[in-house]
Amino acid sequence: MKPICIQLVKALLESGSNATALAEKLNVSSRSIKTYVKEINSEYENAILSSRNGYEIQKETGIKILESLTNDLPQTSNERVYYIITKLLNHSYTLPINVYDLCDELYISSSTIKNDLLKVKRKLSKFDLQLVTKGDFISAEGLEKNKRHLLSSILYEESSVNFVSFDALKKVFVDIDIDFIKNCILDTLNKYHYFVNDYSLTNLILHIAISIDRIRNQNLNNSSQYAFPLVKFHEYEVAKEIADVLERKFGVTFNTDEKIELALLIVSRATAVDYNNVNGSTIAEYVGDDCYDLVIKLVTSLEAFYHISLRDDEFLVRFALHIKNLLVRVQNNYQSKNPLAEGIKRSCPLIYDASVNMANEIRTFTGITINADEIAYIAFHIGSALETQQELKVKIKAVYYCPNYYDHNNRVVESLKKHLGEEMIVTNIVTDESQLIDLRDVDLIVTSIPISRILPIKSVTISMFANENDINKLLRVIHDTRKEIERNSFKTRLIQLLDPRLFEVNKDIRDYQSCITYMCNKLTRYNYVDNAFRGEVMERESISSTAFSNF
Repeated sequence: MKPICIQLVKALLESGSNATALAEKLNVSSRSIKTYVKEINSEYENAILSSRNGYEIQKETGIKILESLTNDLPQTSNERVYYIITKLLNHSYTLPINVYDLCDELYISSSTIKNDLLKVKRKLSKFDLQLVTKGDFISAEGLEKNKRHLLSSILYEESSVNFVSFDALKKVFVDIDIDFIKNCILDTLNKYHYFVNDYSLTNLILHIAISIDRIRNQNLNNSSQYAFPLVKFHEYEVAKEIADVLERKFGVTFNTDEKIELALLIVSRATAVDYNNVNGSTIAEYVGDDCYDLVIKLVTSLEAFYHISLRDDEFLVRFALHIKNLLVRVQNNYQSKNPLAEGIKRSCPLIYDASVNMANEIRTFTGITINADEIAYIAFHIGSALETQQELKVKIKAVYYCPNYYDHNNRVVESLKKHLGEEMIVTNIVTDESQLIDLRDVDLIVTSIPISRILPIKSVTISMFANENDINKLLRVIHDTRKEIERNSFKTRLIQLLDPRLFEVNKDIRDYQSCITYMCNKLTRYNYVDNAFRGEVMERESISSTAFSNF
């Protein structure tokens, strides 16, 4: 509703009046008053009644109109800043915004709007945009890609739960089919064997939705200075295929620069890899030797400083892919927004601190500085790995071996997880028997085909479809395996704890004091304790004897 209409509602609530009196009060013509009354009644039926005595507004309706409009208006300075920026970026660049119209629209004074515009200017400058003032009019100038980045940032910051979800995107982009965009991306990425996690997928959908909205309103990306050496022809073709589908659906046209932008978004958030066939020994082929060497340095540094070991294949694969994408993003100024960064920093300070340490190592080795959002993503990987390690302390670690046929292996593993998730965790899927030789830190091999060679790891054969008999067989094997692991662990720790030199039988000692003296002297001789130890033991005995019956 126009600000002048709101003023009219307020005037009528104070007292009914004829068109001439209202026109004088609002400094408009009588004819305009009639037009505004018509506009209000078209939105709120019979809100304003007309008679020979003038106009009269129904009080309840008038109050309802003002309350609903007031609730929609930004109340704080930060809210107004986001409101003004959004209005600037969504406004046609040929029509700057009148500052005094903004004052009326937001019900604020000219001095207040000046303070807010200073904040707007600072916010725009962070994205290499300028607030241009000409007389009473303002506009935002700069590259289209920077305007889109700013809109994306505002959407994250304005979210009440600080998280942009699919549902949140649907509420913001009511006239854009978010589900269609999601399915289009996933179908195309799966076709070309690209892997993308949920957070990156949401971020990718957000950028595409903004692009579609901007293109519809003739805000085109025509920056011929784009030069992305990291966007290869294959990646451009993936982006082009997605763009072709979106063009047919939404009736827009992605020009070359838009497609290059989309390709960069994909390469910085998804990884061209057949995820099921990647392991610790092959990951360097996908990310490159330099990136893999950096990952090993990061893991080694973490282990030395925090005594946290993250050298299992599952972590190295996921973390290496993440670092590869991170380096691409930072080098092209496309660092990902992390909606949970502040929460991680507060709730997991040690893990976040370890991630900061990794960020410092990245800067040392590469000269690249990453922001707090990217640091929080590193924390995701460290925290997830530590959580998995905790699970592995109580679960049997298994690999599933069977040559892959379409997604058969995944279906079997999902079935095992469903029935045995509390007892066993499948850490890897192996499709070639030769890979079984190099298995490390595995308790059990689950296989659907006979194994031709003798392996040091226990194996159990199940059918191709993991039926009830297979589950019961696995439960028995898991129980026996866990008992064996416990026995071996107990034996190992016992040997570490006890020194055979300290055990004697049938020693001719007559009383407890002589026995304690003899044992303490032996411990001292082997440098386990110092000379004060015997006195401390005797003091302990004086409080309460450590004897068991006559032993």
